[in-house]
Amino acid sequence: MTAIDFSHERRLRLDEASEAWWAGTLDRPMISATLYGRDPGRKPPMFQGDLLAAAYDLSVPAEDIVDAWDYALCCQEFLGDASPMLWVNMGAISSCAYFGAVPQVQAAEGTVWFHPPRDLPPMELHFMPDAANVWLKRALELCRAAADRWQGQVAIGMPGLVTGLDIVSVFRPGEKLLLDLLDEPAHVLRCVDEIREAFWTWYDDFCRASAADRCSYTCWIPMFSTKPFYAFQCDAAYMISPEMFDCFVRPDLEACCGRIPHSIYHLDGIGQLPHLDSLLNISSLSAIQWVPGAGKPDQSHWPDVYRRIHAAGKKSQLFGGFEVLDAIADQTGTAANQWLITGGHTSQRDEILKVLARYGAA
Repeated sequence: MTAIDFSHERRLRLDEASEAWWAGTLDRPMISATLYGRDPGRKPPMFQGDLLAAAYDLSVPAEDIVDAWDYALCCQEFLGDASPMLWVNMGAISSCAYFGAVPQVQAAEGTVWFHPPRDLPPMELHFMPDAANVWLKRALELCRAAADRWQGQVAIGMPGLVTGLDIVSVFRPGEKLLLDLLDEPAHVLRCVDEIREAFWTWYDDFCRASAADRCSYTCWIPMFSTKPFYAFQCDAAYMISPEMFDCFVRPDLEACCGRIPHSIYHLDGIGQLPHLDSLLNISSLSAIQWVPGAGKPDQSHWPDVYRRIHAAGKKSQLFGGFEVLDAIADQTGTAANQWLITGGHTSQRDEILKVLARYGAA
């Protein structure tokens, strides 16, 4: 019997609230408040601690890794709209490894870097799914083991599936990609199309492996939905003009968002702000996650960004304390289209419950 503190009845209530939020009919924000420091109510696992799936040697059974993740979830308490979730973290852009990129695991940093296996010009690059890929097989194995262990109690976030230019940029890093956009645009667009077709194959595979239809759909952003959901990004867009974005990135995003009912775009850093209007004009894109970047003021200090998002009828996902939600609700005139992901220690439970009650999310 799992010691994770979360019931099936609560899952049903939260699923109902989340679907109302996605539909725009929830009259309050979603607030996921996860507390740490709970008595886990079970013995420590054989392997303790690392939530980076890629940090484990392939010889470690998937079930043992899932047991370590289970222990971490048992140490958490879920308040408001929070629910137990686990992202199978093989690296933020791990799907490039499914095409043959070489992973370099940095366990101490909690991340993975990926490098091209060889230097090929864009006309020689091809991106085709390979079901025998070791990295892919490991990721699917972990998802299946997690689904078997938790039987729908925990939402399992699939590994980082990335589309478009971010994959191309691994195989054509830095200025090579930028020159390719000028010199070989047709081959870059072909590569983007091939990557998107592989994305659909893998997205369906991971949905089945994680049994998302028995629980909720989620990903590396810990939001959830009873309908297919994913978070898209294009970090390479930081380096290109709005005109290039509309040529090489936006059509890919429109195609992806058009097939997935609920979607969010990870707008990472001030270099992405020139693309905000283009993103807001993608009718099928549901929400924006604005991340100002290291050294910049937090999300509460960008009223123009959130007013533009709100005016376009899009939703926002926020990180931080309740003061961030308070500020953005004041800036946009409503908190109802925001999803705040926050947390704290179990010693702060009463304080957090008071704020949740103020927002109708207790």
